[in-house]
Amino acid sequence: GELTCDGGFPARAHYKCACCRRGEIMEVADEPKNGAASGSILYLCMCILGAANLVPWMTFLSIADYFSDLYQSNAMEFYFPAISTAVLVTTSAVVVAVGDHFSFLCRIVPQTVVMMVGMMVVPVIDVLVHHGWISLDCAFSLTLAAVFIN
Repeated sequence: GELTCDGGFPARAHYKCACCRRGEIMEVADEPKNGAASGSILYLCMCILGAANLVPWMTFLSIADYFSDLYQSNAMEFYFPAISTAVLVTTSAVVVAVGDHFSFLCRIVPQTVVMMVGMMVVPVIDVLVHHGWISLDCAFSLTLAAVFIN
């Protein structure tokens, strides 16, 4: 705990009250009930949330060679950042403008579920292309739509 005087002042604020000017002995204050522990949990939750938001982006970036081989061009390297950045800037502006009208769960949980489902689009598209059920042009459009959603 932190050292305090009888007046309740922390040790670094010494001589701010009459008991400190008299030189009375300082005592150890009780530990805060929700201080550092809740801050650490909040920090951990925000780190996990940040990582969860980066996973879809890394899903698409880490397989750039796959997309290059599949679509026979490196156009994805241009389209991915352009689409993703445009969506992120727009949604960030919307959240700043009206986000306080919605609960934390309403802002976070549905979007995380959509991103999780959206990451499954790439393997599904691969299976559909491999079996010849969709064309490469359709697959390209679906992949860009998945980037947009994620």
